Amino acid sequence: MAHRLCTAAVAALLAAVPCHLNGQLTGRWEGTASQPNSRAGTFPVVMVLDRNGGRIDFPSLGCGGTLTPAAGSAAATILFSENLDYGRDKCVLGLRVRVSRSGSGTVSWAEVDANGAALSWATLTRTQGGGFTGTHAYHLTAKSWIDGPAVTEFSVRGLKFRLEHNREPLSPSPNAGNDYKLFQSFVVQVAFEDGAVTDARFLPESISQRAGPTYVAVPRLSGPRLIPLTGNVYVVDQAVQRSADGRSATFRRTVEGHPSMWIVVPDAFDPAGSTNFTPIRNTVEVTVTAEGAEPRGSGTAFPSHRFWIGDRAFASQGQVQPSDFFR
Repeated sequence: MAHRLCTAAVAALLAAVPCHLNGQLTGRWEGTASQPNSRAGTFPVVMVLDRNGGRIDFPSLGCGGTLTPAAGSAAATILFSENLDYGRDKCVLGLRVRVSRSGSGTVSWAEVDANGAALSWATLTRTQGGGFTGTHAYHLTAKSWIDGPAVTEFSVRGLKFRLEHNREPLSPSPNAGNDYKLFQSFVVQVAFEDGAVTDARFLPESISQRAGPTYVAVPRLSGPRLIPLTGNVYVVDQAVQRSADGRSATFRRTVEGHPSMWIVVPDAFDPAGSTNFTPIRNTVEVTVTAEGAEPRGSGTAFPSHRFWIGDRAFASQGQVQPSDFFR
């Protein structure tokens, strides 16, 4: 191709300006370019774009480099400066690339000189990336619960936890019975345009955290009465972060609280070591892409924890003996 023979450089390209590409142009694009009146005649083009620019390679010509959105781009067409970072002795420097959407999964591509005249052109087809445009939403739940039968240590503390134990949580519902000491639940929502994240947020109306009660038997003439003493819970961390490539968003939320409010019976001579004053916590994370969600859950070594995405339990964490955590 004539313009890629080592001839004099074309006039300086337009100055680059900061901008983000339309998500419809992101992905990997491939095709065969035509250049009349050149030795090569045709040559393959591989172009990979993200929201900040991208790369272009000409495999048969042995050159390629970066693409940066340049000044002079119109709404329907993006103009890139082309900066070759290899094969600079094989191809002409200082050209520009013009890209515009031409149909579903295709773009019109051209290399142009400083005056905007096309020197070669092609229709490129997306071979990777892009795709999904729409919204994903996921409901995450965590329960921290005391597994009574798993408490085997012989101590006042162990006795308290066996008496304070919960039912094993089998459902993410907050109203399934006495099956948690700490509970949190929330919905995340991520919007995509051709696979790129355009918005990521917690849905405020979905966010909930609760502390489960500890039941204390109070003697009375007609028989003992169970009095619920409700613990406390508070949010330690709530954050959302988009990936550097703009293709995913990660949400993280941590709640913390106190597993026991049975303060009438201390379980340690050192108040600082009492289970009444040592907090427990659980953390739920989820990374959302156009393809789906990858949830993760973790918590303090005591008590046990279980995590759901929707109605599906995706992780459980067993507990250590109370005195291995409350020191």
